[in-house]
Amino acid sequence: MPVVDFANWSDRLEALARPALPDAPLGPRHPVEAKHEYATRFLDECGDRRATDLYLISHLLGLDGPPNPPRTGASPDEHAWHAVQAPDAPLGALELRGDGALAPSERSRGIEAWTEIELSSLHALATIATMRNDPSLKDRCRRAVEWHLAELQPDNGTNRPWAVHAFVWASSTIPHAKQHAGTLVHNACVQRGRPEALSALILLHNAKMLRVLSHASDEAANPADPR
Repeated sequence: MPVVDFANWSDRLEALARPALPDAPLGPRHPVEAKHEYATRFLDECGDRRATDLYLISHLLGLDGPPNPPRTGASPDEHAWHAVQAPDAPLGALELRGDGALAPSERSRGIEAWTEIELSSLHALATIATMRNDPSLKDRCRRAVEWHLAELQPDNGTNRPWAVHAFVWASSTIPHAKQHAGTLVHNACVQRGRPEALSALILLHNAKMLRVLSHASDEAANPADPR
């Protein structure tokens, strides 16, 4: 079974993302108020804001408590991201059975929009599975990765690096998932030579989850002395 260097992946993603976010209140030295303001006022370079942005940034910055619940008619990935911040929130918006898409109901949106919803949903679900250390959710993430590798191409999306950490994690048993992760990262940087703001935030969140995976891997390899 291949050994995955989660820490190295995390460092690489941080090195790519941080220069694109000079004004982001990253790290413990920033007050909570500044982090809340950044999360609630964030706009990308086009002046746009998606419903999932608040959940993503809040979790990245370590803000406590769930933001507002999803709006009526919210997409499955919005529900999944709300569950990242609200552990008791249901995951019923995602298709957790079977081996296929997590959000099959969104296929009618077209390939690019659907791919982004699928990858965003996988990113959120893999985050939840990691935080909860839930074997059934981890297995569903692995099956979703296999489906992505078989059915969807990373350039079908909008060049945002959702779910890189899920593909890196899965590469321990599905080696070519690592190449898919690398393509997602490359596509996020190719247009400008660097990631745009939202993609940089997504990369940093991937890096955060890869650090969690790295610590878990280290603990599994070097269990504490029970004495």
